[in-house]
Formats: sequence, structure tokens, C-alpha cells
Amino acid sequence: MKHFLPALFLTLTPILNCLAQDIQDRPQNRSPKLIVQTGLGLQLRGELYKFSVLSIETPLDDFWQVGIQGSHVFPKPNNNGYSFGGSDYDKFLGGFEVGSFAKFFLHGKYSGRKSVLYCGGEIRFGAIQSGGQLYGDLFPTVYTYKTTQRTQKYLVRWGTQWRFGRYAILEVALPFGWQHSEFTSKTTENGVERIPPPTRNGKFVILPTFQLGVAF
Repeated sequence: MKHFLPALFLTLTPILNCLAQDIQDRPQNRSPKLIVQTGLGLQLRGELYKFSVLSIETPLDDFWQVGIQGSHVFPKPNNNGYSFGGSDYDKFLGGFEVGSFAKFFLHGKYSGRKSVLYCGGEIRFGAIQSGGQLYGDLFPTVYTYKTTQRTQKYLVRWGTQWRFGRYAILEVALPFGWQHSEFTSKTTENGVERIPPPTRNGKFVILPTFQLGVAF
């Protein structure tokens, strides 16, 4: 028995090495060093708005890519679709968002073929403003307000990224997750300024995005 166990181990060593050997996952097309993309998106849940986006990303290895992005939220006059006495009572003034993301591309375990599908995570920080002005008809009142909504978004990002030839990139993504918001307001009535306490809320958001880009 004392010599049987070492002999058995030596016999099984080639098999154990084969089973423990890592598959070398390598895609057929090497990843580019840098990808720059721009496009448009919508926020479908929460506040409904359109935004443009510019992103820059780079691969960490054959299947992981990380990047940063900035978004411009387009303004939308008369957000509630009405005005009062010729005054702009409710205007969505737009804003911006900045953030970072990571993508992991699905691939074949044995073939090493890199898929166009990816999943990952994303975080965004932003500031969005709305405001308006109202003039009294019966009394000489001028009432104005401005609200700043500071947002934090924690998203699951998944989508597809196609590469055409050496340089062209097309991406369709559908990030979704949780948005935390803090609202701060400032109102004035006939020159008298009031700043009420900030309010906070959270909600589920979905942000489909379409982008075109160039790979270097």
C-alpha cells in the first residue's frame, strides 16, 4: 500500500494535468487599442428625456473592456405641455451626466470565439435642471423657480457591439438599474428668495442607447 499510492498518483498525473489545463481563450480578431463612439439615447423610465453620448473605451484583455462617457441631456420646453398667461411655467432645461463602465464579452469556452454580446456594469452621475416663470394677471406678481436634480445611477449594462472591418463600430445597448435623486430648489416671489429643504427619491430606470464609432 505504501508504494501503491505514489504509483497511482504518477499514473493519474497526466490525466489530472489535462483536466486542470486552462483553455486558452483567444478571439479570432484581436481587440483594438481604443474605441471612440457617439450616439443618442432615451431614458424611458423615471424622467422621460433624450440625450447624446460620447464614450471612450479600451480593452483590458481579449474579453474585458472599460471606458468613460459623458452625456448631454437635451432641454425640453413646456415640459407639462402648457403655459399660463404667456409665461413659460414649466421648462425642462436639460443637463449632463458623466460616468464609467465595464463590458465583458461572451465567448466560446473551447473555440475562443468572441461574441458580439456583452454584459457589465455602469455608474453615472449627473445634474438636470428645470425651471419656469409665472406672471400674475390680477396682482403684480412675478414668481420664478429653478430646480436642480442631482442623480446617481447604478446600472447593469448589456448589449451588442459589432465591428465591421478594421475600424467601424456599431453598438446597441440597454442599460437598466436604479437611480437615486436629490432635488434642490430655489424660488423667488417679487424678489423674495426661498430655498426649501432638499427632497430625495429613487426609481428604476431604462436607458436604450444607439452608438456609432471608430476603432483604432
